[in-house]
Amino acid sequence: MTKAFIEIATIMLFVAASIAAPYQADEFLLSGWAISSGMGGMRVVQNSAGLTSSVNPALLMEIENPSIAFSGASSFDNLLTTLQAGAVYGSETKYGISIFHVGGDGIKVTGLLHPDEPLSATNQPYIIKEESHHTVSVDFAISRRFGRFHAGASAKGVFKELPDMTAWGGSISLGGIFVPIQGASIGIFLENISTYQLFWSDGVRETGLPKASMGISYDLPVSQAILLTTAAEAEYGIEEHFGPYRAGICAKYLNTLSFALGTSEGSICAGASLKINKFTIGANIGHRWILGTSYLFSAQFEP
Repeated sequence: MTKAFIEIATIMLFVAASIAAPYQADEFLLSGWAISSGMGGMRVVQNSAGLTSSVNPALLMEIENPSIAFSGASSFDNLLTTLQAGAVYGSETKYGISIFHVGGDGIKVTGLLHPDEPLSATNQPYIIKEESHHTVSVDFAISRRFGRFHAGASAKGVFKELPDMTAWGGSISLGGIFVPIQGASIGIFLENISTYQLFWSDGVRETGLPKASMGISYDLPVSQAILLTTAAEAEYGIEEHFGPYRAGICAKYLNTLSFALGTSEGSICAGASLKINKFTIGANIGHRWILGTSYLFSAQFEP
């Protein structure tokens, strides 16, 4: 009964992810690991290797060995660039840290030809210069196993920079993974349960409300050498309501070569990774109909 329920729920979320309309999410939804990105940007039931601290903290328990990871991406036809670095360590209790940077150019600073005169046909605005914007976040996470349940907590600190102002803030999130049967997992991610507080230098205080995400993952051994993993996730936010939906599939050969295919709100993405001894390298490509194409490269070392 449990196995059938997981299979049916996974199929339903797959369908929702493939037909849903595009959804504009914040920058922290940009994934940093090739396989989780290739599966649609998984954040609840699929770990992101050494970068897992930035997603569901309960997934830290899936990282068997101490890991150091890096990634870089060009997103949406060079609209944004991202860099991420992270580490995971520990045995009975897992600890993780992840540093994330996202930025871009194209913020146009304008002015009037004659600043002391009103706007008119002969006094039109012109572009003085173009500025960039940056967001840097640091995530600290911890996780423990309690039988078939993995629990985790994380704290995020954020710094933002715009041409004329800056902001700092943070939030606290909780996550859990339940393993009802071997090869299956059900995850929940309670993001920003503290509310996401952002304090701008002009005195404005911005508050982001909590979001809840749920996901299902199921492993299907095809042979002794090949393992298929299917997964699907959905989010609900107080402000955003339902969305985005994510779904993907990953084929792994001898725990060495992996290929992933996925979708998120109608987008298409794919990824691959290769593990050679203690090193893992990966790449991902994704296309969103409105925003354009994204490319990502990632690497991990297990000392």
